[in-house]
Amino acid sequence: MTEEAGDVLDGALAADRRAGRAEAWAEHQGRCADIEREWPWVDVLPECDRRLFAEEMSQLLAEAAETDDLAEVEQALREWRVTSETYSDPELARRFSQPLRAHGGRVPRPAV
Repeated sequence: MTEEAGDVLDGALAADRRAGRAEAWAEHQGRCADIEREWPWVDVLPECDRRLFAEEMSQLLAEAAETDDLAEVEQALREWRVTSETYSDPELARRFSQPLRAHGGRVPRPAV
């Protein structure tokens, strides 16, 4: 392959990667919009937590479809809703984001 052909191929591959990222981003945005329509309280979560919520729900819903058991989905939804309520209250969010103060000695790191 000539150097010029290699450059053209590299450019085409880079364009494909950019297009793939754009499609993935558009798909992600669509999923987020669907989630926020279904569970409007999710919009209070920071972006990284919204992404985690979407990933966790996707996984749990897929597992629930196989097992026909929604218990873990329901539990996760309750926990995420409480998390969103925490973020929506500035005082709670501030308190939970500060380091904890403990009395007593340092706890040793667990051996794994």
